[in-house]
Amino acid sequence: MLELVKNGEIILHEMSEKIESTRYLEDFIMIIESAASSVSEIKDDIEQMIPAAEAALEEMHDAIYKVSGGHASDLGHQVEPGILAEVNVSLATGDIDTTSDEVKEEAGPAKEKKVEEPERVPA
Repeated sequence: MLELVKNGEIILHEMSEKIESTRYLEDFIMIIESAASSVSEIKDDIEQMIPAAEAALEEMHDAIYKVSGGHASDLGHQVEPGILAEVNVSLATGDIDTTSDEVKEEAGPAKEKKVEEPERVPA
């Protein structure tokens, strides 16, 4: 009889552990479901924002095109003088390296960097 009681106690203990594991699993599943629901809501919000973002990007593109007058060379005449002054200072101090002759002409005079060749050593 004592052995049956001990075996019953062991079985009850194992069942108790399994029930506790099942509860943890249930809690975990509820957390995952909540997270999945949140991700779904965020996805829906982003999908609704995409057309607005595309429209805003198109408006910015149109505004830049209008400011530039359709040509990049006309942009300098419509940009605030303060910004052009900063660009000219950066070009003059050598902070901006330009290789395009068109950009150099539009920016104005800049300091020329002299490139010295190394002294030739007789062989």
